[in-house]
Amino acid sequence: MYVGKDSEELSIIDVVLALWRGKFVILGITVIALIAGAGFASLQKDSYQVSVAIHSDFGGSLDGGVLLAELGPGWALGANWLPVPKKVRTVVAPVSEGADISPYVTEVSQAVNRVAERQEKLTEIQKDVLTERLPYAMRDSDSLAVTLFNLEVYSARVEAGQVFGKALGPEESDMTGISTIPARTDRIFLLAAVVGFGLGCFIVLAGHAVTNYRRWKKASQPA
Repeated sequence: MYVGKDSEELSIIDVVLALWRGKFVILGITVIALIAGAGFASLQKDSYQVSVAIHSDFGGSLDGGVLLAELGPGWALGANWLPVPKKVRTVVAPVSEGADISPYVTEVSQAVNRVAERQEKLTEIQKDVLTERLPYAMRDSDSLAVTLFNLEVYSARVEAGQVFGKALGPEESDMTGISTIPARTDRIFLLAAVVGFGLGCFIVLAGHAVTNYRRWKKASQPA
């Protein structure tokens, strides 16, 4: 059946009027949802996270994903990791209240050292391939010379401890410690309001549709 533009506009107006007539139902359901949300929010507890600082002149050489793979589940890059390279960055993980921070600092320190050792080995392999295994003609190319120079600089920085640095304990950096993450009750209230409003609109429109159907069915019956 063809539905003209006037019919479509009439249908939209009908829906708006139905929602307006059911405004108290929508408001009531929204209030109930907010009350339920407030009850749920009151049950939420603050969480805690440990933050461990890593000091180094990274220069973009440290891959955060590689470090996280060494640290394992639960760890994440701190908010200060990206986008601007900094000499002190952090990794974070959820902990319980009053947890001992020492094991976490040790874990990060060991992970940093493992990444550094692997990178040193990789650098040596790259230098060996470029200087020993490639033909002399290839070694003389400009791009290869630049690569070799960069590897030499990188090796020097590794030996100087400037590439990966070390994990800093709480006595070395105020960025290492356990902090409280407040419960996000604002999100709970927002979700409750949206759900309550949406449910209220659905109930009003469903009731309106049922009423219209009954009227149409009654009008279509022979007298």
